[in-house]
Amino acid sequence: MTSYPGNSNPDDVSQSEEAFQRLLLELSRAAFQSSDPRQLIHSFCVLSRAFFRASGAYYWTRSTDGELVGAEADAVDAESFRGIRRRAGDVSLAMDAVEQRRAFFVNYLDAARYPWLAACRAHAGLAAPLLVSGEVVGAVTYLKSEPDSGFDDDAVVKVTILSAQLGTALEALRLNQLSREEHRRASILVEVA
Repeated sequence: MTSYPGNSNPDDVSQSEEAFQRLLLELSRAAFQSSDPRQLIHSFCVLSRAFFRASGAYYWTRSTDGELVGAEADAVDAESFRGIRRRAGDVSLAMDAVEQRRAFFVNYLDAARYPWLAACRAHAGLAAPLLVSGEVVGAVTYLKSEPDSGFDDDAVVKVTILSAQLGTALEALRLNQLSREEHRRASILVEVA
């Protein structure tokens, strides 16, 4: 039996916590086995989308000028999402999460306020900033398109933990790549000397 976060039945809550622990373990395994950030992000989207029972999971990266750029998604519209840009002040769940520096959810999305989400037929959204060393480097968003589906405070807690784990894993990959490059440079200097 699969449970939904926020149920009042203690068995359902326990199963939800167990499912979350399994998700954290799977994400850790994916981070350990991956040397490619895009592959890690894709795994993150796939696994976390299933956990939240979302119709879409989206990863946004933050450019040097502060824009959010659609980078990876696990959704029907994944191809059209990649490359989408949002600027500061744009109406966007992801940009709101970045500007507020916190995770939040919105159930019963206002189609007039979020036209892109209306085009996706989204009814509910969950968003969290991705922080690395205190700096916002991106955001993750989840959408649900089923009527009367939504997110809750438990989902906010879990997406905050998940986005922190992803940020840590991406930073570890970056530092590992820098270390390998420095090692390569040192080896070249030793050979030249």
